[in-house]
Amino acid sequence: MLLILSILTVQSCISDKTDSEEVESAEVEINEILRISNDNIQGRSDLILGVPHRTLTDHENNIYTLDSQQNKIFKFDSTGQFIDTFGQRGSGPGEFQSISGMLLTDDHQLMVLDFPSQQYTVFNADGKVAGISSLKHPYAPFKPIIISNELLLPWVENGKIIHSLELENNEITNRFIAVEDVLQTNEEYEQRLLSKNTGSLLALSNDRIVFTPTHYSGNVHVYDKIDDRWVASEQIPGHRQIDQAFTIHETTDKPHRRSQTIFPQSDSIIGFELHSWSMGLFALNNGKFAHLSLTNIGLDGDQMKLVVEIFESEEKGLERFVITDQLSITAMPEQIPVWMDRDGYLYIADMRGEPALRKLELVW
Repeated sequence: MLLILSILTVQSCISDKTDSEEVESAEVEINEILRISNDNIQGRSDLILGVPHRTLTDHENNIYTLDSQQNKIFKFDSTGQFIDTFGQRGSGPGEFQSISGMLLTDDHQLMVLDFPSQQYTVFNADGKVAGISSLKHPYAPFKPIIISNELLLPWVENGKIIHSLELENNEITNRFIAVEDVLQTNEEYEQRLLSKNTGSLLALSNDRIVFTPTHYSGNVHVYDKIDDRWVASEQIPGHRQIDQAFTIHETTDKPHRRSQTIFPQSDSIIGFELHSWSMGLFALNNGKFAHLSLTNIGLDGDQMKLVVEIFESEEKGLERFVITDQLSITAMPEQIPVWMDRDGYLYIADMRGEPALRKLELVW
């Protein structure tokens, strides 16, 4: 994977937040303030940071990044100093065959989900295994969140997208977000696309969450918890309505190289091209949240644009957004690790030469 993040020229637009109120145009500078590589792991010749993938930050701004090649999680402090590693490839306690998700619990422990073993492992702050539990789920690359004692898991099953696992009893107690509520077309293949690339969740409170499907339509879906059930509440419009979130290509030969998902048929091949790809929802300070996405993923090459949208949680509206137009990559969007911490710092991997995780400051 090659990722080139060069000098960014940023354009911003006006949002239809209300009929009378407009979001002011904004410009942003993006500065690299931290670069984490093997230079940060000194004195440990047995440790090599190979492919930094999923990334998290905790309440102390420590940085956790998953090396997907080794199934090992590296922990660094806020200045990039190496602290510890969690797990490794294997089948014993604290070992993983293929990490499919990770998150921080309410009591600041690290929960890691392993798809092949159908287990989740909880590590304490010292990197020691605090517990292992079974977890049966049908699909691997999901982005879970935790609310109180509920683990919310995105995957498509029984016509629902989100499945609530009660951690105390380790049972699915609720399934919600109907597939038809987020479909954008009548194409029979869209549901298959959704099942392959579900979407992202974020808890705004213990009784409110937001969701965006991976093929982003320009709307953020809001769900409220009422009488122990999650119920659709409203949709928050983003910076614009996406004209075309994805297209479908049918051919007797291999689809073009920008097809993110391919389904072989009896006499043809179906390829999906995503033109608006959600990279995730992220909680920010001061009652706000961010949504990151890629746009202009088309047939004209590898040029993509990163969209940063900032929303007000309470007012349920778009506050501001920018689109960077100098993000060049050769990897598929699902292979690009992206994280935004509560202070609005952006984390993204750079695979030019020696692998590195870059922390970027957005100056509005």
